[in-house]
Amino acid sequence: MQPRNAAILFLVAAALGAFVYLYEIRGEASRESDERSSRRMFAGVEADAIGFLAFRTRGDQAFEAVRQDASWLIQSPLAFAGDDVSLDAMASTLANLETEASIEDPGAPEIYGLGAAARWIRFRVGSQTHSLGIGSDTPVGGNVYVAKEGANEIYTVPSFRVSSFDREFSDLRDKRVFDFDRTRVDRVVMGWRGGSVTLVRETAGAETGGGWRVAHPSHAEGPADEATIDGLLSALAFLRADDFVDDPTPAIEDEAFLTVRLGLAPVEGDPLEIGLRAVNDPAGDDFLVRSREGTSLFKVARGRLVEMPREVFAYRFKQISDFEVSDAQAFSLEFAAASETRSVEPERVRVERVAQGWKASGANWRPGKAGGLIAELARLEATSVVAEVGGTVDLASLGLQPPRVILRAFGKAEADSADGAPLLAEVELGRSDEGVGIVARARGQQVIYRIDEDLADAIPLDLERYEAKFLAPAAAGASDGPTGVPPVP
Repeated sequence: MQPRNAAILFLVAAALGAFVYLYEIRGEASRESDERSSRRMFAGVEADAIGFLAFRTRGDQAFEAVRQDASWLIQSPLAFAGDDVSLDAMASTLANLETEASIEDPGAPEIYGLGAAARWIRFRVGSQTHSLGIGSDTPVGGNVYVAKEGANEIYTVPSFRVSSFDREFSDLRDKRVFDFDRTRVDRVVMGWRGGSVTLVRETAGAETGGGWRVAHPSHAEGPADEATIDGLLSALAFLRADDFVDDPTPAIEDEAFLTVRLGLAPVEGDPLEIGLRAVNDPAGDDFLVRSREGTSLFKVARGRLVEMPREVFAYRFKQISDFEVSDAQAFSLEFAAASETRSVEPERVRVERVAQGWKASGANWRPGKAGGLIAELARLEATSVVAEVGGTVDLASLGLQPPRVILRAFGKAEADSADGAPLLAEVELGRSDEGVGIVARARGQQVIYRIDEDLADAIPLDLERYEAKFLAPAAAGASDGPTGVPPVP
């Protein structure tokens, strides 16, 4: 083939390829986009530009809402915050509604349910008002007849596209009882029948969401249980109403079941404090809650508020010891002399981590006991408070002078350190009272606590119990070998 002919064929092929690409491939997407645009009921309308909605809700109640910045405010039948998700979805439906077909030479609007029985949705974009009429269902196809007000054309659209406008008024209201930024909360005041607690966040921990302290009552002043506070703020942030009471009786003035006030870090234009007040619903088992301006009340399911802690101890720091089990390389037990027949010197037991598990000094432990003890000691939490300051109570009567048991956990010693293994935890245990718990005090803490009495199965409370429940029977072997507890990774 001549070079000139080959060049011509190459140019023809290239032109054909470009035509196929531009027309068939890229052009297909453009034509499809143009076709969809031509089917839009309100071409050129963008969802976020819709600033007003009006229609009649289920039950034939007139509804109007306006957009303010990024939120919706209901104006009729009463002033209330709108449900942004629902109303944004309605605006998106109107902006993107596409027709399935048009009716050629339509008859009277009443034939299509677009006469007096039609449901009309009016909305505004800037100063321009649009209207969409929704009529009856089509005989087949799962569609519904629609029309624009004042136009002769009648179209069909899928019924599910416009089903969001068939809603109860309560479905369009903001059901959030509280609307706040958790990072701004720097004070919490909880009140209930017979008590209250005030929690403040110290500046040092504010950026990370921590640093909470109990500020009131005075006897409980000190570090707070940050997990409990975090759970409370989450519960408040996600608290939702099941219904509303717009004409409340004086019952809201009755004694409150619960009150909450949240102090907020300053932000221009926002409140510095928000709060709620909950009372029993005289007409049912729910609570009636007031948390915003106006007369409307939220009806909240009882369980959502009952589960919120209503005792000071719940908000106090309860961690007696806290370390990673994997950091523990050894632990020890020191038992006070139990009787005159024994030495007045305390009995000491030390348990070391070895490759096969844990190895006790001079004794062979039952399998699993050493691992269970160190696991409980690593996360030991109080269940109640015995006394705020150890010096103001009779320590001997509590079994703490001397302590019946002293538990210590040790970490790994640094190779170049002369201080030995670091102390991870030191806990003194005293008297155990059935149904109440075990007296406990941590190294460096003034408060005397109680821990769960069931922990006696994992932690020996005296030498006799240690020998009977934790040591393997002599027949099982009197060696100094490992206890059979696998090492904790």
